This record gives sequence, structure tokens and C-alpha cells, in this order.
Amino acid sequence: MITNIVYSNNDYFDVLDIFIDEWNHYYNKDLIVFADTPYKNKKTITYNNNSKYTDRLIECLEQINNEIVLYQHEDMFLYDYPNQNKMNEYENILKNNKYSFIRLAKSGYYNFSKNNLNETLLNISSDSPYFFAVQSSLWKKNDLIEFLKQAGSLSIWDLEILSPIINSKINLQGLCHFDNEQKRGNHHDSSVWPYIATSIDKGKWNFLQYKIELEKIKNK
Repeated sequence: MITNIVYSNNDYFDVLDIFIDEWNHYYNKDLIVFADTPYKNKKTITYNNNSKYTDRLIECLEQINNEIVLYQHEDMFLYDYPNQNKMNEYENILKNNKYSFIRLAKSGYYNFSKNNLNETLLNISSDSPYFFAVQSSLWKKNDLIEFLKQAGSLSIWDLEILSPIINSKINLQGLCHFDNEQKRGNHHDSSVWPYIATSIDKGKWNFLQYKIELEKIKNK
């Protein structure tokens, strides 16, 4: 069973409102919010707002019971229905193999290679830049906690930048979904988990890459 989580902060609860609306429309499964204060009527696990990003995540993840988590941020809105059969396949791959995570869209400038377990999965080289990315991903909870503890107290940006150095200490192995979807900027769309990656870019709505999807949400 997957525990669906979304990381947020009370400063961005207006964005989280949109995330929840789209979530309920396209997926409507149980969801746990990680935030510094409780969010409305949703189950919320709170963190210390004075802590660094890595410590906040550890504090919350250690209160999750399930083996697999779906890691997301509040500006990663769904814009279509996920492929539940494929999500189930990916969950089983994580449970029964050595891999620690499956990123649900191809992103960044990674060193990729074909994976022999599933035709829509690619191996991410462990020394790739941004080995860890703040993108919607399925993670083995304990491996994510281990990775974050190895990182120490870091900001969200430093965690991404330093992730290959961090991973060199523990050598986690990761995968990403790719089924020849179109590319937008540094990211590809995802047929398994159709989400905006991401809705906010440098403090502004990302209409440049997701004009149709964001206009649709805006006009509701």
C-alpha cells in the first residue's frame, strides 16, 4: 500500500488548496499533508518550521507506517487521470527489487539507461547530477529517510545539488518513468502520473510551459 504525501507550508496553503482540488478530481485517494501547521480537515503531520528541509521531511516520514510513499509538493498539480495499473506495477517493482525510488517523469540531465524490469522505466546513474529531484516520485520510505540523514541539515536546493555526493556514501539505486512523452523545458510529461512539474517557477505561475493546464484550472 502506498501512503500519498504532499509537502507544504502555511505560506503556500493557497497553492495547496488548488493541489487538493485537482487531487480530489483526478485521484481522490487518502492524502497526508506535511506542513508546519494543520491544514483544514486533512490529516496533517506537522514539522518544526525552524528546521531545515531535510530535517522536516525526516520528522514527518518517521511517523508514516507504510513501506512506500508517494512524495509530492503542493505545486505539482494533477491535470489528468493517473494510470493506476502502471502505478501498481511500479509499487510492486519497488517492493520486490533493489531500487529505492521511481521518479514518475523523466527530468533533468541524468545519465539514463534501459531497465530490464519494465519497458517504461529507465535506470538513473547513481552519480547523475540531481540524483535526488523534487519531483513526484515513489520512494521506499526507509531509504528516503536514510538518504536524508546522510545529507544532514540541508535546504531543498542544496539537497538536490549535493545529492550525487550524498548518494556516493550509500549508493541507492533509482529509476524514472519514460514512455516517449513530449518534453517541456527540462521535464517530460508523464502518462502514468500526469502532473505539472512544476506550477510555480521562481515565484511565478509557470504559464510558459503549462499554459493550457493552468488556464483550465484558473477558469474553473
